[in-house]
Amino acid sequence: DRLRAAEKEIADSGAEVLAVVTDDLIQRGTLDAPRVIRELATLIGGGGGGKKHMAQAGGKDVERIDEALERAPGIVASLVEG
Repeated sequence: DRLRAAEKEIADSGAEVLAVVTDDLIQRGTLDAPRVIRELATLIGGGGGGKKHMAQAGGKDVERIDEALERAPGIVASLVEG
């Protein structure tokens, strides 16, 4: 029953993701957290933002959170490569 209650709470609140970027990537100008989070937010049907070091997003598509997490490394790589 607790697991079902937790699943319902997650489903009711939506999906959330957080991105953190290290100083070296920010200083090189190759990456910042809001760029990453915008890409991830699109996958979960939401939006977000933040500062260069850390950003967060929320979305309605809880079912797609696993997909967003699986695609995150590729998204970061494509942003770094420009």
